[in-house]
Amino acid sequence: EEKKGDKYDTDELVNQYLLFHYGSQADQQDEVLATRIEFPSAVNLIDRTVELMNQFAQKKIKALDLGCAVGRSTFELARTFDSVVGVDYSDDFICAAEHLRQQQTLEYRRWDTGAHYTTLSVTIDAEIDRERIGFVQGDGASLASVPMAQNENFDAILLSNLLCRLSAPLQCLQQFTDSDRYMKSGGILVISSPNTWMAQYTDPAHFLDGSDSAATLAALGQCLPGFELIHEEDLPFMIREHRRKYEFIVAQVSVWRKL
Repeated sequence: EEKKGDKYDTDELVNQYLLFHYGSQADQQDEVLATRIEFPSAVNLIDRTVELMNQFAQKKIKALDLGCAVGRSTFELARTFDSVVGVDYSDDFICAAEHLRQQQTLEYRRWDTGAHYTTLSVTIDAEIDRERIGFVQGDGASLASVPMAQNENFDAILLSNLLCRLSAPLQCLQQFTDSDRYMKSGGILVISSPNTWMAQYTDPAHFLDGSDSAATLAALGQCLPGFELIHEEDLPFMIREHRRKYEFIVAQVSVWRKL
């Protein structure tokens, strides 16, 4: 079960994630500061993980975006997959994503400093067929209880920054190893994780980590019998809090194919 708490159900966080997902580099990095300092080198997490889904998926019929947040990966995957389901445990995230699916556009606020904000807007590319997409609130570790996902078989599944926010991360992965219900032979998992394992979300006995990157990848591999590792990389990205405060993260990204 995913842990639901204030962190993932606040207007402030919805605004922050709308900026993270849909804001341009100019929106996210303060223009004045950018002339005075050099920001750390970072990659667009969503663009890269979607690229990996497209690169390694053998079929592009159905995709699942687990932990979709406010939905940009789901929309981008709909450019190439016939149907895409986005699942998140946060009602507020799903409401924002569904609003974009239905209305195509949404305004949000970027926090600049103190009581100062800038109003920005998202508009989903008209070339994306939003009818291919479904968003649903649900527990990523219990797809059997999630409408739109419970009776589907997916060619590619994206788990982006999700595992270390689950109370039962192994249970989540076992949905794909214990049977072919959600994924058949040849399907892929793209897993991106900052490996921020915390007791407030996950019992330490259930942490899927190791002392270094190789050990962490090995621990993940032990949880995925019947899958082979076909790609891995380190992916640096940033999430803006306000104009002078950013979270710099290096996600461990791995791609696994079901045998």
